[in-house]
Amino acid sequence: MLGVGPLGDIAYANPACAAMFGYVDGETMTHQSLPELLAGHSTAEPRDCLATVRSPDGIVLWNHVNDYVIRTKVSPTLLLRESDPLLLVSITDLTEWYWDRTNGHSP
Repeated sequence: MLGVGPLGDIAYANPACAAMFGYVDGETMTHQSLPELLAGHSTAEPRDCLATVRSPDGIVLWNHVNDYVIRTKVSPTLLLRESDPLLLVSITDLTEWYWDRTNGHSP
């Protein structure tokens, strides 16, 4: 689970999410911003990054701490009202599954 604030700040990451991204714990991950975590978005505005996480196809690419990209499936947002303080999503790592299906070839 990943909780993102309205300005693209990481407000919450559960232990499994932090481990998937290569962080020691969720607290360490909260020191990152969404543009830093999303692959190819380091210079993007946080609002644009929020739109990426809300992508209709749900496939999102993230940066791992060890400089490789993680391919994931992101759930529809779990909190849907405009007044909700967080964008809360569930993230499933598809990297290994995708690698196996493509016989190790990049997309």
